[in-house]
Amino acid sequence: MSDLLIQGLEISFLGMGLTFAALGILILTMILLERGFRPKQSAVVAPSAAAPAAEADAEGLQDEEVAAAIGVALAYFRHKQAKGRASLGETLTAGRGGWWAAGQSARAAQFKSTSRGNG
Repeated sequence: MSDLLIQGLEISFLGMGLTFAALGILILTMILLERGFRPKQSAVVAPSAAAPAAEADAEGLQDEEVAAAIGVALAYFRHKQAKGRASLGETLTAGRGGWWAAGQSARAAQFKSTSRGNG
């Protein structure tokens, strides 16, 4: 093989090796940071086992209610925005609009001006 091809392969392998080494170091750094900043277990002991479960159910229910309220608000907002616009189906079945007609008239005017110059 030529020396130029060998040099190109060496540079390619060196670049790929450095890239994968840098990615490996990045992954190891992320793992170490995750382990170093992991939340600590609290030493607070619950008075009864039933109380935390009830609190968790109430909190989960409250989260679901908040999520539902946000969803309803977004749906209402999107409905209000789309009220002035036609839906996609209506737009597609409406046919050609004013922009198409303007383009056609400009094209016809251009055709007339070029045909006069040639004739």
